[in-house]
Amino acid sequence: MLKAIIIAHRRARRYDATYLSVSILVALSGLVATFVKGLAVPVSVIGGLWAAACAAGVVAWTRREIQRAATIQEMFDVRLFRLSWNSIAAGDPIDTAQVNWLAKRYRGDRSALRDYYDVPRLPAPYDVVACQMLNLAWGARVRRRYARVLLTGVLAWSVAGVAVGAAAGLTVIETALWWYVPSLGVALLAWDALRAQREVAAERERLLGILWERVRASVTGSGVDLPATVRAVQDAIFQTRQRDIRVPTWFFSRFEAADRADFRAIMAELTSTVSVRTAGDRANA
Repeated sequence: MLKAIIIAHRRARRYDATYLSVSILVALSGLVATFVKGLAVPVSVIGGLWAAACAAGVVAWTRREIQRAATIQEMFDVRLFRLSWNSIAAGDPIDTAQVNWLAKRYRGDRSALRDYYDVPRLPAPYDVVACQMLNLAWGARVRRRYARVLLTGVLAWSVAGVAVGAAAGLTVIETALWWYVPSLGVALLAWDALRAQREVAAERERLLGILWERVRASVTGSGVDLPATVRAVQDAIFQTRQRDIRVPTWFFSRFEAADRADFRAIMAELTSTVSVRTAGDRANA
């Protein structure tokens, strides 16, 4: 199933990259049109049409792939965590034929599939909590980092338009028509991704905080229903997975080693916290 998850996310990123590539080509045509006057009108029209197409539903194709990838990921998690399938939150599972079709297209290193959740051995339900904490913390960090990159790109695009317009001696209207309108599609895609990544990161950080509160409360014997919390958090994680595409693999891999070391500290803290509960249970036995 992990193979199917990887391929499903890869397909979503591939669709997204295609839309982005077309948008960048349209944006670059705007730069050319700045200096080749005869191209100004057609490029502006093409840019406007592409922006309208993106807003009208081109991005929906990517969304469907994101939905499928998130659902398969949920199928993997609930099986691993020994949870029941929540059809109210997640809808129907993806049929076996689709999962197998995706899995057969995996050509990567099989070793990358091992230890998907690199967490310590803990008693239930803390073992599931560890996986959820790792997922939430890591996901929030990489998404915030990627959002900063996207924001830098949008700001650079905005400043570049002003600089090009000034260098070419264009009026404000000419700059808007020949630079900003042709590149509006890529700007909309980047801004939408930026907003979604930030929202998902904020939600994951909120969920991580709730998990920590419930874990600490369970250790002190405050009557916390930790299994119910795990179920609710899993549903919320699924919702965040549906909202936007994963960051590019190369971007994730660029910081993976450093991030993994940082998150081992979180796992060490969780292990230490749970050990207090375990020691108390032994004392009362």
